[in-house]
Amino acid sequence: MKNIPCEFVQEIVNTFGVNNQLEKTVEECAELIKALIKYKHGAGKYIDVIDELADVKILMKQMILLFGKEEVDKRVAYKVMRLKKRITQYDPSGNREDILERILEDRSNGKKMV
Repeated sequence: MKNIPCEFVQEIVNTFGVNNQLEKTVEECAELIKALIKYKHGAGKYIDVIDELADVKILMKQMILLFGKEEVDKRVAYKVMRLKKRITQYDPSGNREDILERILEDRSNGKKMV
């Protein structure tokens, strides 16, 4: 399921409650952070990162619904413009992308998803 229907997102929030979903969002973001750190240091699995990204994506849809899509979209547009400016000023010297090779390899090898 690529897109989660807005009605289903609302149903999730209605069923579990706003407070619970706020707490769940914090928890899942923390789990994503942990999975990314472990993966970066070679101790984590590709699928663990993917699973946590999926959880966070579902919860972000709920948070956007709660806090307002228009407001979030405005801030995203602002931050994208700011990033464009930063990209033109960025000096990549000394920046190592060793982890990128591992990510691309894991993706191309079709790491087992279960």
